[in-house]
This record gives sequence, C-alpha cells and structure tokens, in this order.
Amino acid sequence: MSAHLRGHARRVANRETEVYRARLAQNVRDARLERGVAVSELAAAAGLDKCNIHRIERGERGWPDMLTLVRIARALDMQPSELMP
Repeated sequence: MSAHLRGHARRVANRETEVYRARLAQNVRDARLERGVAVSELAAAAGLDKCNIHRIERGERGWPDMLTLVRIARALDMQPSELMP
C-alpha cells in the first residue's frame, strides 16, 4: 500500500472514530437528560468526577474505558450496550 493510501485510510479511520465518539457522547447525554439526572448526580452515582462526565458528553475525553461505561450505564439503570452507537 502506498504512503498516500495509508494516509487516506488513517484519515478515514480518524473521521469514523470522531463520529463514533460524538454519537456515544450524545447517547450518554440523551440518556441522562431523559432520566432527569444532573451531571453532578450522575457523577456521584457512577463514582466519577463530574468533569469526566462533562468531557464524555462533549466527546472531548478519549475513549471512556469499559469500567467507566459500565458505571455510567448502571447509574442510569441501563445496559452499557444501550449507550453504544
């Protein structure tokens, strides 16, 4: 594969990652808002810092690890798979 094609493939993968992260962020935010839960309440229930919740909901934080997703899902009375895009 040429360097040009590798670069193109990398850019496509990065865009797909950004879209996926944005959808995950929106799913977390939507689930929280549908349940009428404040960020501070979700953070406390999930055992996380509210800054982390804000970053996840804005898609700014790198990929949340599985434990973080499980904690958020449990705090929202959901399955982690329900948060995934």
